[in-house]
Amino acid sequence: MKKNKLMLDELVSTDFLLVGINASTEMYQLAYFINKEVNINLQRAEFDIDFYYKDAIALFPWYEYYSKELQSKVYFVANKSYSREQKLNPTGNLFSKETNEEYRIRHLIPELKTVDYFIKIEEATLDQVNYKSLLYQLNSIKQIATAYQIDNNIIKTPENLIFH
Repeated sequence: MKKNKLMLDELVSTDFLLVGINASTEMYQLAYFINKEVNINLQRAEFDIDFYYKDAIALFPWYEYYSKELQSKVYFVANKSYSREQKLNPTGNLFSKETNEEYRIRHLIPELKTVDYFIKIEEATLDQVNYKSLLYQLNSIKQIATAYQIDNNIIKTPENLIFH
């Protein structure tokens, strides 16, 4: 029997703009400052983005806003999740149930491990968004160490940026 393969690469749109943010501030506080400085209204999503691994679940919180001006959605999402994993302790006893919990950092976009947060603007082009102004506004927030444009072509896992 012939099998049909559906390639996800063909379905994932790279028609978005992406900003990387480095900050040590909690996400909810940063969302407040971004709302205030950029004059938008990011709202916390009802559910987190979740990824299931063999021994853990990684949850990535996110915020969203619909821009009438740009006619597109704006997302603010964490790139790091701290997952709790169970590790078995080798005690030499076959029936021992001693476990050790270990915390591990998981990344939404693994190839960009140094980025703390992303702002994604869907279906937008550089013609529509004043990137310099947005980056200036974000970098003027004292809680943000740096905000910068990310080239979509370097992202190996764009399917991780689908939030629907």
